[in-house]
Amino acid sequence: ALLLHEVLLTRLDDPATLTHEAHLPLAAKLSLIPEAETRDGLLVAGKKSVVAAVLPLSFAEWRVDTRSGELTTTGQFLELSQQRMGQRLSIPLWIDLSPARAKKQRTWRQLTVAERLERQPHDVAVGYRIQSGDEQWLVYRSLAAAANRTLLGQNLSSESFIARFDKNGEAHELIEIEANGE
Repeated sequence: ALLLHEVLLTRLDDPATLTHEAHLPLAAKLSLIPEAETRDGLLVAGKKSVVAAVLPLSFAEWRVDTRSGELTTTGQFLELSQQRMGQRLSIPLWIDLSPARAKKQRTWRQLTVAERLERQPHDVAVGYRIQSGDEQWLVYRSLAAAANRTLLGQNLSSESFIARFDKNGEAHELIEIEANGE
C-alpha cells in the first residue's frame, strides 16, 4: 500500500475555511472507476484490469454524507479536493497497490483521537483505520504540537504512526516519526 498524506498548516489564530486540491497524473491507460455508494474507487488499466484501490481517508466513506470532498478524474489526472473549517487540514490518500486485495471488500473509518480523556478536533490530530478483506492498518498524524494521545487502544506521543494489525488485533508498527520537540 502507498500512503500520500499532505498536511496543510496555517498560522491562523482562528479557524477558517481551508481548501485543498491535488492533481495526481495517471498513466495513459489508467482510469478511476468510482464506487457508486462510497467515495473510494478502483484504478484500472484498460477496461477491466484492476491495478489498485484508492481511498480518500479524510472523507466520509458514504456518499450520502455531504460533508466531504471529492475524488474524481479529469483527463489523465486523479483529483482530490477538500474544504473544511479549521486551522490545519489533513489530506491522506491510501492507494492499495495489491490488485488481489483491491478487489476485496474495503472500508475505512475516521477514528476518535483523545488527549487527557478529551476528544481532539480534526485540526489537532487525526486517525484512520483501513480494512481490505481481512487485512487492517492504522494511520495517525498529529497536526498540532505532538502530545500524549490515544486512539484505538494505542497510546502515542509521536508526530506520525502507521501500523498493521495482525489476526489477533495487535498493531505492529510499520513507521513512527517522533516529534521534534518544537
